Amino acid sequence: MRIDRRGAPFLLNEFWPAPDAARQTAMKTTKAIPEIGDLVRVRQRHWVVTAVRPSDALSAASHDTDFSEDSQNLVELISIEEDARAETLSVVWEIEPDASVENPKLPELRRFDDYATFENFLNAVRWGGVSSINDKLIQSPYRSGITIEDYQLDPVVRAVNMANVTLMIADDVGLGKTIEAGLVVQEMLLRYRARTVLIVCPASLQLKWQEEMHSKFGLDFRIVNTEYLKKLRRTRGVRANPWTSYPRLITSMDWAKSGDGLELMRDALPKTVTYPRKFDILIVDEAHNVAPQNNSTESERSRFIRLISPHFAHHMFLTATPHNGSPESWRALLELLDNQRFSRYGEPDPDQLASVLVRRLKSSILDAEGKPVFPSRVMKDIRVQYTDEERHIHNLLQNYTKARLDALANSVDTVWKNREKMAVFFVLQTLKKRLFSSPRAFAQTLITHLRSIDKMENPANRSNRKQSRQIEMSRLERLVREAERMQDKPDELEASYASDAGADVADNTEDLENEAVAASTTATYSTLELSVEERKMLRELQDWAEKMTNRPDTKLTAIVDWIKANLIENGQWTDRRVILFTEYTATLNVLKDILGSVEIAGGTLADRDRLMSVDGSTPEDEREAIKAAFQADPAISSVRILLATDAASEGIDLQNWCADLIHVEIPWNPNVMEQRNGRVDRHGQKSKEVHIWHPVGSEIDKDFKVENQKAHSLDADAQYLYKTCLKVEQIRADLGSVSDVIAEDVKSIMLGDNSSKGYGADERTRRMKEVRKRLQVADAVAASSKKLHETLINTQRELHLEPEVIRSAVDTALRLTEKSPLIPYVDPNDKNGPDAGKLFMLPPLSGGWAIAHAGINDPFTKKVRPVTFDYEVAKHRGQSVVLLHLNHPLVAMSLHVLREEVWAPKRAGSLNRAAVRAVPVGTLSGLGVLVVSRLIVSGSDGTRLHEEITLAGGLMKDGSFAREDTLARLNEWFEAGRPLCASDLTPRVEEVIKERFEKYRPNLERAVQSRGEERRRSLLNSFEKRQKEEEAKIEKTLGRLETQLQNLLTGSTIGENEAGFTASMFDAKLLVEGLSECDKKALETRLNALPEAIFKEKELIAARYHVEEDDVRNIPVGMIFLIPENWLVV
Repeated sequence: MRIDRRGAPFLLNEFWPAPDAARQTAMKTTKAIPEIGDLVRVRQRHWVVTAVRPSDALSAASHDTDFSEDSQNLVELISIEEDARAETLSVVWEIEPDASVENPKLPELRRFDDYATFENFLNAVRWGGVSSINDKLIQSPYRSGITIEDYQLDPVVRAVNMANVTLMIADDVGLGKTIEAGLVVQEMLLRYRARTVLIVCPASLQLKWQEEMHSKFGLDFRIVNTEYLKKLRRTRGVRANPWTSYPRLITSMDWAKSGDGLELMRDALPKTVTYPRKFDILIVDEAHNVAPQNNSTESERSRFIRLISPHFAHHMFLTATPHNGSPESWRALLELLDNQRFSRYGEPDPDQLASVLVRRLKSSILDAEGKPVFPSRVMKDIRVQYTDEERHIHNLLQNYTKARLDALANSVDTVWKNREKMAVFFVLQTLKKRLFSSPRAFAQTLITHLRSIDKMENPANRSNRKQSRQIEMSRLERLVREAERMQDKPDELEASYASDAGADVADNTEDLENEAVAASTTATYSTLELSVEERKMLRELQDWAEKMTNRPDTKLTAIVDWIKANLIENGQWTDRRVILFTEYTATLNVLKDILGSVEIAGGTLADRDRLMSVDGSTPEDEREAIKAAFQADPAISSVRILLATDAASEGIDLQNWCADLIHVEIPWNPNVMEQRNGRVDRHGQKSKEVHIWHPVGSEIDKDFKVENQKAHSLDADAQYLYKTCLKVEQIRADLGSVSDVIAEDVKSIMLGDNSSKGYGADERTRRMKEVRKRLQVADAVAASSKKLHETLINTQRELHLEPEVIRSAVDTALRLTEKSPLIPYVDPNDKNGPDAGKLFMLPPLSGGWAIAHAGINDPFTKKVRPVTFDYEVAKHRGQSVVLLHLNHPLVAMSLHVLREEVWAPKRAGSLNRAAVRAVPVGTLSGLGVLVVSRLIVSGSDGTRLHEEITLAGGLMKDGSFAREDTLARLNEWFEAGRPLCASDLTPRVEEVIKERFEKYRPNLERAVQSRGEERRRSLLNSFEKRQKEEEAKIEKTLGRLETQLQNLLTGSTIGENEAGFTASMFDAKLLVEGLSECDKKALETRLNALPEAIFKEKELIAARYHVEEDDVRNIPVGMIFLIPENWLVV
C-alpha cells in the first residue's frame, strides 16, 4: 500500500509490486537507515526520502518471527524518475529487498561518447526537470499531440502563477476548452503540484475526455462507473474505494451524485477539510449543469460538487454558458468554484472574478496578420412550400391546444393546480414540437396521448379514475421535469436511465417522454375531460399522421431537394458534406427511408458509403467509426451525409471537412441549437464560412414577415422560430452564450399561451444586461496572444526543444537499444516541398517499444501514417500525420532509456556520460573539465520545488586543480570549444584525460557539492519571495471574503466605486435583507472559520517552501573535457 503525502492510503500494488512474504521472512537486515533527502534505490526505481519514522507495521502480524523485535522504520519516498513523476511510496525499510542508499558520484571514465550522442543524453536529462517556481517556461505544450493556438496558453500561464489554481474557462463553443484544461493538468503534474485529478462531466463526454487525455497528452484516465466498481471489488476486495483507486479519474455527474458513487465519495473524504487537501485537481465540464437555480434550490449535482469541492486544492470549471441571467445562480456557481474567493450571498469581487474568468469569443481571435482565425457563421434558410393540408393540420393542432388551455384556465382543481398545468403544457408542447419535426415523430406521441385517453374512457377503468389520477400526480413532476430536461439537454440522461453497461439511450429517451405524456394525460383526464369537438380534432389528426407516417412532408422534401442541389453535380457526388440534426429518432429514420428512395449516381442518397447516422443508441465503437469516416478527407472517404439526433450532438467533433449543417426542426431551446452548431463551428474548421440552414415557410418575405397569415399559422410559427434563430445568433455573437434567456418565451409563444409570457421583455433585457456586465469578454486578445507566443518560443529556446533536437534524441535511444532507426518518408505528392526531411515512418518495434505504434493508424483507412516532430508540419497536414511530442510513447520511451544511463549498470553499447570539446590554443592554461549535474530541491513537505541543470568545473593542471567559481566563465569555456567525436581522440589524449581525472576526482566532487550549496543559497531567496507572494495572495483573497461576509451580516453596503457595480442592478442592501436566519447562521459559521483557514493556508505555503540542507541534491550526470586544439595534432 502506498501512502501519499497527505498520509492517506492509496493502493498502488499493481504499479509498485511489494516483496513477497517469503522474501520478507527471509530477511533480517542490518543495512543503514536512510535520512531525509537521501537518494535511494527501491524496487528498481530511484526515489528521494521525504520522511523517516519508527514503525510497528509488522509487529502484530509477525510477532512469532525472529526479526519482529528489531526496530523498523517507515520510509516515505517520492520518485525522481520522469515516467513516475510525483509518485510516492511508503516502505518498511528493514524488510524491503534490494533497497539501498545511493551515493551519487562522478561516472567511471572508461571511454568517451561522440559529443552529439552526449548532448542528446543531456537534453533528455534537461527535459525531465521542471521548476515549480519558474513561470517563464511552460513545458506542457511540448508534451501534447496537438498544435496549440497561442490564445489557448492563457489558462496554463495563469495557473502557474496561482498558489491554488481556480479557473472558470468560459470560452466560446469550439475554442478548445478541453485542450486548455489538459494543458493545465499536464503542467501541474510536470511541476509536482498535483498528482490526483478528477474530471466530472456529462455521461456522454466521459469517453471523449478519456480518449483526448490519452491521445493528446499521453495521460491515462479511468472512468468510474458501476462496471468499474464491480471490477475493482473483484480484484481488490469489497472495501476497495474507486475514488482512491487511481490517480486520474473521470466520472459522470449523474453517477457520482447519488447511490454508490455518493456513498463511496463520502467514505473517501475526511470529516473536515485538511491542509493539504485530500485531492488535487477537480475539473467540472459543462459546469452550468451544476449551478443552483436560485438561493433556495440545489440539485443533486450542485450538492455533490459542493460536497467535494473544498477537498480539492485546484479547481477548473468549463462552460460556454456560465451565466444564465440569474444573479443568484451565478453567485452560487462561483462559490462552488472557489469558496475562498466567492460567496453566494454577496457580489463577486471584480478583481477576483477577473483573475479566474477566462472568456474569449471566436470573433476576437485573430492571426498574426489581424485576420479572423475562425470562420464566420452564416445563417441561411431552406424555403418550404407548405400544402393546404399541412396548414390545416397545423391549425387543427393549434385549435386543440387553445381548447386545452381554455379548459385548464377554467379548472376548479385547487389541490393539483400547478401539476395540472405542468402536465397540460408538457403534452401540448411535445405534440407541437414533434409535428414540426415530422409526421412519424408526431404520430408516436399522438398515439400515446390517444391510448391514455382511451384507457381512461374505458368503462372498466371508470371506478379507478380517481386512484389513477392520484398515482400519476404523485410521480408527475419527476417524470415531466426529467423529460423536459432531456428535451432541452438530450446529451444528459439521469443515472437511472443511462446504464453504465451501455443502455439504449435513444429508447430510454423516447420511453421516458412517452411515459411522461401518458402520465400527464391520465393525471388530467378526470378534471379536464375532452369535449366532443376535441375528440373529433384528435381523430382527424390521427388519420393524417397514420397516412403520412411513411411519406415525406413538404419540409423533408425541401431538405432532400437541397441535398440533390448542393451535393450532386452532373449526376455525381461532390466533395461537399452536410450534417442533418433532428431531435427525434423517428424523424431520423423517416429521413433515412426517404433518402433511400431517391436514386442518384447508380445508387441512392442513402447508400451505406454515402450516408451514415448516429443517435444515442449507437455503440461507442460504431460511433467512433462513423466519426472517423466523416472526419476523413472526402478524397478517401465517400460518406457525404450524416444524420444525427441531439443525443449524439455533444462530444462528437465533425469540423474537418464539413461546413454545412441543417436543422431539420428548429429547437425551442437555443442551447440545443448552439450545441448542434458547435459540432462544425469550432477549432479546426477549414472553411472560411460555416453555413447553418433552417427550414422556413415560402411565404416569408425578405424582411421575414408573413403575408396574409394569422397568428400561429404554420408559416407564422416557422417564421417566428427562424427569427428566434437570428436573435439567438445576435446574442451569441455579442455575449458568446444565450443560456435560457429566451427559451421560456419560445415555449409560451409557440403554444399561444397568454397567461405565461416566460421572462417577458423587461426581464429578458435585464438578464441580458446582467450577463453582459458579469461576463466581461477579454479584449486585446491579439496582444495577449503575442505575449503567450513569446513564452512558448522562450521555452523552446531555453530547453532546446526544437523538432530536430527531439528527433536526434530518439535516434540515439533507438541506436543504443539496437532498434531499427526511423525511416525517412517522402510524400509522393510533395517530394521536394517544405516538409521534405521532416516526415518519417516508424520502424518495426517489439516488446515494450511496441506501444509506440498505438494510434499510428489512420482512424478511417487504418493505414499507417507518417510521423513528424515538427508542430508546423502537423498543423497544416492535420490527421494525415502523427505528431511525436515529449509524451508520445516513442519519445517518452527514448528519453527514459537515455536518462536511465545515470543509474543503470554499464552494459555493452551504453553511454559513457563523458565527451570532449576542443578549444583554441591559449584559451585555457590547463585541461578544462565541466561537470553537468541535476539539481533537485524539495520542500520540507516532500513537494518537488525545483530542478535544473547545474555546471561546475575547473582546470586540471599537472600539479594542482583550480576550481572556477564563476558560472559565466565556465559557459565561456564551453562556447569556445567545438564538439568532438570519440574517434577524434588519440590514445595518448585519452590516457592524459583519464589520469588527471582520477587524480582530481575528489576535487571535482567537492566542486559539484559546492555548486549545489551555492545554488541552494541563491534559490532560497526565490523560494522566500514566492512564499511571501503566495501568503500575501491568500491573505488578501480570504481577507476580502472576510470583509464581504462581515458587511453582509452587519448590513453594511459597498459603494459603487469600490465594488464597480451600480446599485440599481446589485444592491447590497437588498442582499442583506434577503438573508434568512439560517443563511445568517451559515455566514457566521463561515466567518468564524476564516482566521484558522488563513493560518492553515499560510502554514501550508511555508512548509512547501521551507528547504533544509538535506533537501537539496546535486547529482552528477556527465562530464565535458576541454582540450587545446593542438592536442589533436598527430
